[in-house]
Amino acid sequence: MPRVKKSEVAAAMKPSRTPAQLANDARLRAGKAKKTPAKQLDSPDFHVKRNMIGPDDVGQPHNEIAISTTGKATAERTLNLDIVQPGSMLAKAENEKYMNEPVEIIIEADDDPNAPLFVHSAHNGVTQYIERGKNQIIKRKFLYSLLAAKSARLVCSFGRDQNGKEFNRLAGPSRTTHRVVVINDTARGRADYVKWMSEA
Repeated sequence: MPRVKKSEVAAAMKPSRTPAQLANDARLRAGKAKKTPAKQLDSPDFHVKRNMIGPDDVGQPHNEIAISTTGKATAERTLNLDIVQPGSMLAKAENEKYMNEPVEIIIEADDDPNAPLFVHSAHNGVTQYIERGKNQIIKRKFLYSLLAAKSARLVCSFGRDQNGKEFNRLAGPSRTTHRVVVINDTARGRADYVKWMSEA
């Protein structure tokens, strides 16, 4: 096998771009990441302040399912139902406008090595794929769908209370399937993020 000359090794190891060119590339990439497409910014106060909010800023909702200890085994979950009264078309249109406003988010990396790179989100039959680990602007309705997908870990506890009455219940926290951090949103949007994260 022919011997490799030191000059050939040095030439092969030389970077394809100079340090000045690499620094310029990094500067351009940083500028591109900060730039938000103007055509997607429908909300007047969207870009007023970059206030990030993520799963660690919101408490986890707690599930509780009571299982009957006498008679037939039935499980009753505590539900918080909102009774929606018939509203006007204007209110529906305003809500639709709000849910279609742009939101800048990032979906954090998953511990599972087999987790998909592109996360599926859908709202009322409309599908959106979001790349994990990359800042992206999506409509708020897709953020809502991401936060509505939750997994729960329940622990079964069986025993007697202080009055001697038997109890059997499943209880435990639930968390969103994906860790979604909101990079940029309106004040109302951040408040709704906290509300949606707190729903069981």
